Amino acid sequence: GPVWLCDSFRELDLTDAGYERHDPEPWYVRQAAPSADDPTPAEFEIRAAASEEALAEFHRVEWRAFDGPGEAEDGYAPSLLDDPRFCFYLGSVEGEAVAVATVVIADGVVGFYGVGTLPEARGRGYASALMRRALSLSPSLPAVLQPSPMAESMYRRLGFDEIGKFQRWSTPE
Repeated sequence: GPVWLCDSFRELDLTDAGYERHDPEPWYVRQAAPSADDPTPAEFEIRAAASEEALAEFHRVEWRAFDGPGEAEDGYAPSLLDDPRFCFYLGSVEGEAVAVATVVIADGVVGFYGVGTLPEARGRGYASALMRRALSLSPSLPAVLQPSPMAESMYRRLGFDEIGKFQRWSTPE
């Protein structure tokens, strides 16, 4: 598949290297604050991936949530489970994982990546519940993310605001 690069400051020109420029996308930030105490859907269980098997399950759900073609390819390095900066959340309904979120806490900021819900489970508040749990990890730190257009309104409801745009580049498929 393609290789994607993110130019946070929109200063690079990678066309001579064979990359294609995509439309600029938003950066969001949320100032340090406690997360809302909204209820988690009763049927939704949230847990951190704490084993290699759970991390592989996380990757499979993330792959499907973001429309990855075919079966999930190589996943995350198991050594990330021992890195205190990373937390991989799995959200399940009746024992089946349907939503994921990656949290990285480093350099005084909380970063959110790959927050996704399987298409058949969307619209039930699962991603919001994962985000509220993840925001509670370090409420004294600001949080950043790059939302998909589908999720922008959810992040705004959670207190995120756009602070700028970044540029994405990809190799041809």
